[in-house]
Amino acid sequence: MRSVQVRGGLEAPDKRPREPRRGGVKHRRRSSAGDGRGLRTTATTTAASLTARSTESIPRTSCTVAMTQRGTPRSPWARRGGPRDQRRTISCSAGLKMLPETCRTTGTAILQQSTRRDKLNLQFYLGMTRSVPDGVSIDGFHQDWYKDYDRLESVHSYIQWLFPLQEPGMNRDASILTTEEIEEFLQSNIAKENLLKSYKLMLDFYGIELSDEKTGEVRRACNWRDRFNNLNRRTHNNLRITRILKCLGTLGYRHYQAPLVHFFLKETLVHRELPQVRDSVLHYFVFAVLDKRERRRLLKFAYLSYDRREEFVWCPKKIQIKWSQGMSSRTELLHCEDGRQEEED
Repeated sequence: MRSVQVRGGLEAPDKRPREPRRGGVKHRRRSSAGDGRGLRTTATTTAASLTARSTESIPRTSCTVAMTQRGTPRSPWARRGGPRDQRRTISCSAGLKMLPETCRTTGTAILQQSTRRDKLNLQFYLGMTRSVPDGVSIDGFHQDWYKDYDRLESVHSYIQWLFPLQEPGMNRDASILTTEEIEEFLQSNIAKENLLKSYKLMLDFYGIELSDEKTGEVRRACNWRDRFNNLNRRTHNNLRITRILKCLGTLGYRHYQAPLVHFFLKETLVHRELPQVRDSVLHYFVFAVLDKRERRRLLKFAYLSYDRREEFVWCPKKIQIKWSQGMSSRTELLHCEDGRQEEED
């Protein structure tokens, strides 16, 4: 407290209020802005929305908890473990109870929205929400986008909704598939039927049709020449097919993976109709198959169908030698059987 000179040579304390130091103000501003590491800075707007009567008795951290989606905020002293952090840290439920009715309702709604957002993929396949940013429902895709090849080719934001994965994609508006969603998806017949329709939609786009829904066998469609030409020109569809294969293995159609990969192996290595897809088939399609036995059979078929086997690098050399010996023994057996038939004739 400062002193002032008065008459008689005595000093008296100066009781005038002192201006706050700028350093302290800046420090407090940094503290309020940093309270939430990873949280949205909505404490200011939240405090403004509360009435004057309610804000007098409600700590600022309570509003922050109610209006954000990520739990309890942390202060800059959290790393040090100081007592200030303990005073400022309150539970989300306790914070909501201390809020007025309007703020508590809003906070509860936002927390419920956070829970719902974790299941956006399931809600989309149940017809409860639409894709973003296209704004199309699952039925809309199956009805309006079927055989609309120009739109299926040019739009790149729908594939993450039709075939969600547990990894991020190019569409930031799409939601990552969660473990809870997978469990509920596998128990929902409606969701699985809609996924099957989405699979048929994309097969038709690639010039393929599903010949057996039980086994997952596929074959060429009537429009296969035109669609194969599109596959050779637009190689970004290889990424889409990889996503489709992974999604099938995750959401209940694991037995559909190997037949589709086998189809592409035949078209690339045997018939040689899809030269621009061959590398993706060997590098990605085959290894997206979850069943190890089926994957081994696919690699064996690829090796025996490969034109330059000495350059085949997708399995160990020991296995390649074993496959080659087995093929030579079968070839000798076939020649012997043919010779016996000629002698009998």
